[in-house]
Amino acid sequence: MEENNVFHLAKVLQNTDNARNELQTFLQAMQTRVEQDYLQKIQAAAALQQADAVEHPPREVTLLRALGAFTDEAGKRRLDEACRSLMLFHTMGQIRQNVAYSLEEGNELAVRDRSGETGCTPSPQTVRMAGLLMMLSLTERI
Repeated sequence: MEENNVFHLAKVLQNTDNARNELQTFLQAMQTRVEQDYLQKIQAAAALQQADAVEHPPREVTLLRALGAFTDEAGKRRLDEACRSLMLFHTMGQIRQNVAYSLEEGNELAVRDRSGETGCTPSPQTVRMAGLLMMLSLTERI
């Protein structure tokens, strides 16, 4: 008797475990790739911007921190919350400024990458999206 290829193919197609496992493996690989290629870079850029803001806080934050020495524990907690909020707004303002700077026409520094070479200039929509994603990454940490 000849081998029935249709029967064997039907058995393979009916077994959804393989397809389910392959789909799960594919989705895990895609998630890992998106995290590595995009999310980690967004979070790193936001962290750098936040570190810069912490290194150079606005005067209001410096003043509130100094006032903490003259208040009780509850007051210190409220001042700390106010400082965190002001730092978040300050950092977001810096990101907005960087987006605006990057969108300026003829801005030679805006079109250079880290290697110093002039390359493909990102579209204005992409620059705005990068800024928005950095801001969203910051709000995620709150």
